[in-house]
This record gives sequence, structure tokens and C-alpha cells, in this order.
Amino acid sequence: MVAELQDKGLRLRAIRDFILTPETTADSVQQWLGLGQQIDRSLADDPQLLSEDELHTLLEGPPPGTIAMLRQAGVITAQGHGLTQRYLVESPALLKIAARLASAGITFETTLRFYEILQKHMMRAADELVEHALRHLGKGFARSTRPEDVAEAVKFLEPDSQAGQATHLIFAREIRRAISEHLKTAPSGR
Repeated sequence: MVAELQDKGLRLRAIRDFILTPETTADSVQQWLGLGQQIDRSLADDPQLLSEDELHTLLEGPPPGTIAMLRQAGVITAQGHGLTQRYLVESPALLKIAARLASAGITFETTLRFYEILQKHMMRAADELVEHALRHLGKGFARSTRPEDVAEAVKFLEPDSQAGQATHLIFAREIRRAISEHLKTAPSGR
């Protein structure tokens, strides 16, 4: 059981605290492990190993140098050599979005920078949200600290949930606000 919890990223101190909690039973540990699996399943963007032709198809015929740039940025990782070389794509869905943006005139380089900016700020926001939820577990976040109640509350944080929709709306409003502010201050003729 301890090994399974360590595999999920828990430190020994957290495991000890969890196991020593009076309500902890073998069933509750399995429910917590199941909660982690539920969270993992909610993101349908598993890494894929692609041939060069499959990668070109995913990227919708990228300009020369794109694959090298994506490798250098760590977005894809080459595996094997010569005719057997394949590419590990960590996020096929994000790469497909980058290809669509490229077809609209937004370069892969610009898209990578957008990704870095978004990831940095969203990682910080996600950490803050999770910390807040944990501080209020059973007292403002989830009906109780029982795994099934926490699992129900976590469903509302998933990308296709109300929280995902709220994130989309908040981001859209902030983009509109930023563009509007820059247009007001931009010199005419720009």
C-alpha cells in the first residue's frame, strides 16, 4: 500500500499522516488511489509515439526546421535512428492546436512562447486552487473528507466541468481587456 501511494507521488510523511488518521481503512486508501486514477483519466491527451510522416500529418505540413525547433524546445523527443526513428509527442492535442494556429499565421515559435506564458501562470493558479481546496476540505470544498465526496467535488475542477468553463470565460475576458487597453494606448497608424 505504501509503495502504491509513493508511486502516486506522495512523500513518506504524507503517507504516515494519512495512514495514522483514525478514519483511514484499507477501503479508504483504495478510494483515494481511485481518485488519483479518476484525475489521470480526465485528461484525454496521452503521449504518442509517431513516425516522421505521422508527425508531419499532425503538424499539417510544417515549414522546414519546425521539427528541429520542437525537438530543441522539448516538445517532442526523437527515439531511435534512421528509418526506425520515431517521435514521442507529450501532448498531441496541444501540438494539433499549434498546427491550427500556424495555419492562421501564428508561428510555432510564437505559439511555444504563448504556451510557456500560460503554463507558468496556470501552474501557479492550479497550485493555489488546490492548496485552497485542501485547506477547506470538508469545510467549503466537498461535503466531507470522505474520498467519494472529494471525488464528487474534484469532478467540478476537470476541464469539461463548470470550472473549465469558468477558466475559459475568465481567460477570454482578460484577453479582451488586455487587447482593449493596448488599443487605447497604441499610437495611431500602428
